[in-house]
Amino acid sequence: MEGWINDANKFSHKLLKQSFYIVDVKGELAELKLYCDKGFAGFRFQPDLRYSVEDGFQDCSLTVIGNPGTTFTLVEI
Repeated sequence: MEGWINDANKFSHKLLKQSFYIVDVKGELAELKLYCDKGFAGFRFQPDLRYSVEDGFQDCSLTVIGNPGTTFTLVEI
């Protein structure tokens, strides 16, 4: 999925799978925030890192924080 950071410095997406990674970043991403039915986690974006949601956490939404206009590809696996 193609993503871009809006003027409010964020992009949000409801995750369909338990694992994801971000590639083809054009601009700067700073932070990822994961909101799930059982909690919240926030962490710095690290290129080339695959992120996984623990089993038992469902209905997760991902918010990507970065510079407005930054584009990227979100790959869910």
